[in-house]
Order: sequence, then C-alpha cells, then structure tokens
Amino acid sequence: MTIKVLFVDAEKPQERVFNQVFKQQLKNGKYSFYFSTSGKEAFNRLLAGLEVDIIVFDTRLSDTRDGITLIKKINETKEIKVHKFILCSAYIDSIIIADAVENGVFNFLNKPHEAEDLEKTIDGLYSLEKEV
Repeated sequence: MTIKVLFVDAEKPQERVFNQVFKQQLKNGKYSFYFSTSGKEAFNRLLAGLEVDIIVFDTRLSDTRDGITLIKKINETKEIKVHKFILCSAYIDSIIIADAVENGVFNFLNKPHEAEDLEKTIDGLYSLEKEV
C-alpha cells in the first residue's frame, strides 16, 4: 500500500530534495509525494479530488493562509477526507502547538530535521490510521 503525502511548504527546493532523499522509497511504491507551495493551492487541490493519507505542513506559507488556518479549513470541509497531519516548521512555540493540537495535529517535527525522523513520523501516523 502506497502512503500518499502532501507537503505544503513555501520552500520550493523541498520537492527536489525530498524526491532525491526518498528516491528508493518512491521507486518501490512505499510513498507517493505531492507538493504545494501555498495553503490556497493545497486546499484547492484537495477540494478538486487529490486524495492523500497525510499532510505535512509548515506554519508559515507563501500566501496569507498560514498552516494552522489551512488545517482548520480542511477539517471544516466535509468533501476533504484527510485528517492526519504533521506540523513541520522552524517556528514552533507553545501557542502554535496548542492551536495545532486543538485542530487535530499531534505530530511535530522541527526544521531542519533528518529524513529518517520524517520517515518514522509518517510511517507511525499511517500505521495509527490503519489501526483505527
């Protein structure tokens, strides 16, 4: 089973880096990655039918919609079925964590992070999803 992950981050080089770092996992079908550089783009893609298992997002995005606002909007939209999130940011403080938890985010990674940490977090969250 392929784990479908949408990354929402204003940093454009991320796609190239992740595709290189996870090259083997992508090749053998463990993962399928999708990338958006703004909350608006991510939301519109999901609303248009992009189906993913997990969303990895930053708190700071390139448009006016910050990551937490994006997650709130996703949770309020019944047409979007994904509700598994990982907050991955260099800007995590107690207020952001509290707001994230209030909106169903329980997995956090600080930037920069190791690829191994991201892989373990994605795999762990996906395993939990399948147990529920």
